[in-house]
Amino acid sequence: MFNFFKSRWKLDSNTIARSLCEHLVDEDINSNFKNNFIKIEGKLTDQFEHKAFIYRLAIVLSSLLMYEKKNPKFEAVREQVEKEVFNTEAGRSHFAEVEEAMVSFAELINTKEDSFRLRWATSWLAEIGIEEPNPARLALFAIMWKNEYQMVLNILQRDI
Repeated sequence: MFNFFKSRWKLDSNTIARSLCEHLVDEDINSNFKNNFIKIEGKLTDQFEHKAFIYRLAIVLSSLLMYEKKNPKFEAVREQVEKEVFNTEAGRSHFAEVEEAMVSFAELINTKEDSFRLRWATSWLAEIGIEEPNPARLALFAIMWKNEYQMVLNILQRDI
């Protein structure tokens, strides 16, 4: 994942955008989300994977928007990611979901209260029909999302 970031030369926006999009559908990450914190089986798997994709896309776009404010070159990367993802009818149909996910995720990132993290994770899972009563798993689930965000920020800060 992100092997090209190990080199220190500057890459064009298309290459960066394609690699960020590949990250969105990385099977290892999907397995990590599904199996390490919350056990998901059967028909809920597709719903979970869809929602996880939407939130991971929201994280990438939010990160790019933040960096775009500091450095205008990120605008080309963001635009290319949007083109890669939203260029089909199916992709365009997800636009509103991504916007909602960006707002929801911003609330998680900007809130320091542990109780809010638990409510956020409970709500996220309940929206797709998963009840998780274990507060430790809920906390880990919220932390996992925050770690995903931090990973994208670190990559953008360090290597682009």
